[in-house]
Amino acid sequence: PFQELHQLKIYKEMGEVNYARMRGALAERVIAANPGHFLMDSLKRLYFFWFSVPHAQNPNLVAQYGRSFNFQFTSLVGLFGLVLALRRRKPAAWMFFWAYLLLPLTYYFVTVSARFRHPLEPIMAILAVYLFQSAEKSREIRWFRRKTQPAAVSG
Repeated sequence: PFQELHQLKIYKEMGEVNYARMRGALAERVIAANPGHFLMDSLKRLYFFWFSVPHAQNPNLVAQYGRSFNFQFTSLVGLFGLVLALRRRKPAAWMFFWAYLLLPLTYYFVTVSARFRHPLEPIMAILAVYLFQSAEKSREIRWFRRKTQPAAVSG
């Protein structure tokens, strides 16, 4: 209500608790009237949480791209690190899994902002470091190594 003067006036008149109840009832009616729209909005918020929250257009396209790339990169390497930790059955990997699952859950249904990722970003950083630290050091990566036939013995 602080961004809209009319809503702020209603908020002051009703008080916080009654205003929250009134807005909650309104939200329930809107969701019940069009659950498909609410579902699509929730899926968009899920995408925004992990791959870049919409923001005002910046005339500097390089800055826009860099911001989006950073958001996406940290999400993906953290997720890949989590998958690797789970596959290797590392201690606490499941704790990280539950953090990835539960911390953003509320925001998928309410609202999303880049700052809502802050509690999860240290975990993403830990998992990203784990991913890169676990990288194969040989020239041939185990997953892509070609199977070579043993040399024929000539006699």
